[in-house]
Amino acid sequence: LTTTNSNVTFGGSVTGLPTARSLTAALGTGTLTLGTTSNFGALSVTGNLVLNQSFTGTSTSVSGTSDIGGSNTQMSVTTSGAQSYTGNVSIRTSSLTMVTTNSGLSFGGNIDGVTAGANSLFLSTGSGTITVSGGIGLTTRLSYLGLGGTGTYIPGSTVAFNAGAQTGSITVAGGVNVSAIETAATAHNIALASSTGNLTIGSNALFKNTGTLQIGSSAGTQSASITGSLTAIAPSSVSIGANVTTTTTQSYGTAALLKSVTFTTTNSAVSFAGTLNSASGVTAGLTASLGSGEIAFNGAVGTTTALGAIAITGRMDLNANIGSATFNSAQTRQAIPTASTSGAASISVSSTSTVDASVVTSGNQTYTGAMVIASNDNILLAGQAMRPAQITQTGNSSLTIKSIGVTNDAIVLGGNILKTGGSEATFTLQANGRINMSTFAITNSSTVSGGRLNVVLWSDFSEANLGGLARAGSITTLGGGVWLGGSSTNGGSDTWVPYSGGATLTVGNGPAVGSGSANTRAIEFDGTITTANGNILLWSGANTDFSFWASTTSGLNAGSA
Repeated sequence: LTTTNSNVTFGGSVTGLPTARSLTAALGTGTLTLGTTSNFGALSVTGNLVLNQSFTGTSTSVSGTSDIGGSNTQMSVTTSGAQSYTGNVSIRTSSLTMVTTNSGLSFGGNIDGVTAGANSLFLSTGSGTITVSGGIGLTTRLSYLGLGGTGTYIPGSTVAFNAGAQTGSITVAGGVNVSAIETAATAHNIALASSTGNLTIGSNALFKNTGTLQIGSSAGTQSASITGSLTAIAPSSVSIGANVTTTTTQSYGTAALLKSVTFTTTNSAVSFAGTLNSASGVTAGLTASLGSGEIAFNGAVGTTTALGAIAITGRMDLNANIGSATFNSAQTRQAIPTASTSGAASISVSSTSTVDASVVTSGNQTYTGAMVIASNDNILLAGQAMRPAQITQTGNSSLTIKSIGVTNDAIVLGGNILKTGGSEATFTLQANGRINMSTFAITNSSTVSGGRLNVVLWSDFSEANLGGLARAGSITTLGGGVWLGGSSTNGGSDTWVPYSGGATLTVGNGPAVGSGSANTRAIEFDGTITTANGNILLWSGANTDFSFWASTTSGLNAGSA
């Protein structure tokens, strides 16, 4: 059929006889209108298409716009081969299903409904790929989007999604705006807003596909807004390049950040069940704005590709390392690392933290709220300026807080350090520069038999004489030893026995040495050290003011409690 930019309309049914027949329409800017069809082969339209009834054939190809649905409630376009729609597609029916048999389904423009929230779309292609070069529901929101299956949807009534054997990838380059979304629980990849645009879903979003999932791209600023929760645990990996906002929880499995993103909830949790990294070649920051909610890291963070700054407004539950830390397996009573690798540029947490793994950053660490450590494994907190608030240790782990590259106030305590349970452990503060306990204490109250606490305050680790020990306060160990000093060589160390019969600890090989520009007192002691038969060693070196300064209320008590 050929016209010069004019329309062709079939008011009745069109049937191929005696066998399936193909129809080619070359209409320029004209429109082909079809009603009931049967026994069709390929439908090829150069021009526009209006399809008012379901269609079954071998393939479809439309160069212009497509208007599908007429006044029908349910409609389908089913082909054994590929379907291609170059122009924009408008859905008039309440429920449109588009199916191929292991063949491609491509849309060169946007897909929209005609009445907001009243039109739905189901796409299923088996091993064929589904590609949308534009967006879905950007002008007129779709009520429901089913990916990888067939189904029916009646607005205000029921949804029936029948998952197919989808293995072909599904890619929507532009934004998506739907009231609800569902995916087949099969091994296929899904990418939404993979080039540009935003994602808006008006209800809980559960991604069941076991291939990969991508939300957003590596460029520009994009958002994903979900009224309800977002659950993406089933996908083998989730690539995130959009700021994700949900009214309730967010749950991810293994994930990679395509760029710096923000996760926002309304006082609800965000969790990562698997590893979390920046995408290859990217240093992506993570910001979490959770109100009273909590972010949980249950897999290693930044061990493949480090994150940028991690900034958490809310609580943190850390169950796997940020970065990596290796300890001497023979040293079970002190957490001195033999190697460590940064997993993020920095970290800050506004509220409380449960930390049962190590955190290694290339920059600062700030924990404004109290921290609880229940782990029985050694833990390292290492970065530049280290700012912990109160820390309560309830397990058997030893803890080292290490600062590198900072002079004045390398480590400043913002709360007391408390050991309330567990067996013998060692708390080590190690810094190139100044260590400042401020007005806070280190106290052991463990009732476990043999639950001693050893304390090592080790400044000037790089032997650069950058600050010494300022405001070394009260320390109570219940049988453990206390060592205060520094290193006389860069990274210099020695061994020391904290109490009679105790296992050796790693300490510095020299005195604490202050700095005229940072701390004129090598050791400034303003408290009471009580060890209950633990050894005490305070080693201070020459300084511009005092080598060792003690307040009138300070004291040392190494005898029985």
